[in-house]
Amino acid sequence: MARCDGWRQRVAGLVYRPSLVLLPLAALAGSLALLPPTASASPGWELVLDRPSPSFGGIDFVSETEGWLVAGAGLLHTTDGGATWEEAAPLTGIDVDFADADHGWLVGYNGTIYATQDGGESWANQASGVPNMHLRDIAAISAGEAWAVGIEAQGDVPRFPAQTALLHTTDGGVSWLRVETPPSSWFEELQFVGEHGWALGWAHIPCDEPDCPAGPQTIHRALLRTLDGGGSWELMTEGLPQRIGRLSFLDDTHGWAIGRISCDQNDCLGAILETRDGGLNWTESFFPLGSFVDVTFVTDLEGWALMRDTEAPPYRFSLAHTIDAGLTWTFELVGGLSAYQPSLTVGEGITYLTGNDLALSSADGGVTWQTMEHPAIAFDSTSFLDGRLGHAVGRQTLYRTSDGGRTWRALSRSLAFHAIVRFIDANVGVIAERERGASGALTVGRTTDGGSTWEEVHRTDDQSLGFPRKIYLEDEQRGWILMDAGLLITSDGGATWQERRFADPATIPGPDGIDAVTLDEVWRIVYIPEPDRPDPLRLQHSTDGGATWHGVPTQAELQLEFVDFVDTSYGWYEGTICQAECRSLLFRTTDGGRTWEEIDLAAERVLDLTFTDRMNGWLNVARCSDSGCGYQVLHTDDGGRSWTTELEGEELSGDFDFVDSANGWLLLYDPASRGVGTEIPSRTVLYHRTGEGAPVLPDVGYGPSRGPTRPLALPALLATMTGLALLAAGALALGRGRRAYSQSPS
Repeated sequence: MARCDGWRQRVAGLVYRPSLVLLPLAALAGSLALLPPTASASPGWELVLDRPSPSFGGIDFVSETEGWLVAGAGLLHTTDGGATWEEAAPLTGIDVDFADADHGWLVGYNGTIYATQDGGESWANQASGVPNMHLRDIAAISAGEAWAVGIEAQGDVPRFPAQTALLHTTDGGVSWLRVETPPSSWFEELQFVGEHGWALGWAHIPCDEPDCPAGPQTIHRALLRTLDGGGSWELMTEGLPQRIGRLSFLDDTHGWAIGRISCDQNDCLGAILETRDGGLNWTESFFPLGSFVDVTFVTDLEGWALMRDTEAPPYRFSLAHTIDAGLTWTFELVGGLSAYQPSLTVGEGITYLTGNDLALSSADGGVTWQTMEHPAIAFDSTSFLDGRLGHAVGRQTLYRTSDGGRTWRALSRSLAFHAIVRFIDANVGVIAERERGASGALTVGRTTDGGSTWEEVHRTDDQSLGFPRKIYLEDEQRGWILMDAGLLITSDGGATWQERRFADPATIPGPDGIDAVTLDEVWRIVYIPEPDRPDPLRLQHSTDGGATWHGVPTQAELQLEFVDFVDTSYGWYEGTICQAECRSLLFRTTDGGRTWEEIDLAAERVLDLTFTDRMNGWLNVARCSDSGCGYQVLHTDDGGRSWTTELEGEELSGDFDFVDSANGWLLLYDPASRGVGTEIPSRTVLYHRTGEGAPVLPDVGYGPSRGPTRPLALPALLATMTGLALLAAGALALGRGRRAYSQSPS
């Protein structure tokens, strides 16, 4: 769930409450991660990263150089025209608008409204009176007056059709009045020019004709218009183009909008709409080159529009420019972008494109584009090699860190939609990627310079292997990639790969539903519907590399979720039973699956599970009460029989990445970025756990490969580096002898 303002986290029994009293921007400039003091040498979790996600929303400039940008669960600020941005406040929102340099509002999910009267140095939470509404647009008229509009939400997700909330304040937000709107209508977009204002949305209109396409109630595009500063509003639907969007009015009569016309296979048709009577009538200019996603005019003659001419990623955009009121347009190709529907903003000589994962600016009319520097970041997964050296995959970007996750640098690598990565040492690494969709190819890449450059070493267009789930690297030569329906195997350090397909390919519920102890020993959770079982998930085991599979008896009502083995004897699987209430059960084997011990976890849901050896394991579980839900990180040192709480907070998402029992990370990712039942963005948070007496690792630099690498078993590597007797404690004997990267999006 999204973090609430005033959130708290309990770390090793201590309550950490970040203050919402905002520091001046100069104080924030030194560190955007809001890090607590360094953790002690005793076992515990240390917060090493806390950033907003690049789910960019509204943008507003109060001058040529100063502006504000919503970044998921953070509000960013610039004083250099957008070249660089800093986080001004850890506030979650959708849109921001300033009436002047001092007075502004931020609106967002669940009716949240924040206001500033001192240029963003402090923000006050204001009561909207509509906690069930997502406020999507704000129009700041003056220091005291503003309008906001939003739609009804069911939990975290907007409802369609929905009710709407049109809010108005004249006292700086001390009180907000809900203005009555037509029944069965909802509005998301708002603009004011002086006393004239418009709200764009949808409305149910009665239809008496016998051939009504949607029955007696037909959904129409709807425009609310006021001519007296909001004193009265009129609803306009007749003659309004059904695909109209993105209003851009210059004065009370002259305005433009886009016509959202979808593509038919590879051919797209877009339209620019123009009105000269305040929105009563619209004329359309069609362009058979693509569909427009945004338009803005800065004078009666000069305007800009953004056109998308592909319907699959990477999306190809062109920036259109006119200086004769749209009679003629020139187009500049922007290139392939990740955002499907970015926003276009034109400032004083600078053009901005913002959207999901997108923050670009151009000072030459779109001929060249620069990525705006900002602190927002999003990870899908991490893969650490030791206590300092790690990589992360997020939003089709590969990152690396050499300080345990405190700072990250993006590598020049554009990833496929689904990617996992694993490194053998500081230089040699393997990445497996597959694009989504029926035509997505599977590729394997290899690097020898720490990820700066990659060579494609394997490729197949065959979809039957499914998605790459985990990468196992036993040493510098041997390893394998575990797929949904087979294995890719290397014996030469990743230079070449051979395919081995499983018999009886089946659907795997996700990366946690399959585990390969060795090339021959594989466990998996698969969908096998049976009439007498309410849940179709089954546990299967293979001892011959997937040539044959044997079913493992499980409780009929158990919904299986995780399977994890550390060797051929010791392993665990987990599932949830929901009757009057839900509870999670853990099953443990010490004899390769011949017998199982049941352990009640007293939790409603397990979010992640991992074991580093036969005794040490961690759970991330959901805990819910009348006040809401949150997570708890639990640790066991007796194989799962008993658990102690090490960390807890309010998020409901997170993945583990452990090097060994002394070093591990918990990634709390943005659930909205994965489509996990919510559109409310969160922050990207990373915790690092260090065990008692864990040696301090030297800073590992990236350089060219200098010969053979050490085996991956990290305890042996640390013992060699530090002279500590870790092997005597049995860490290696009970451990895997290899690591699995397993946190990839399904």
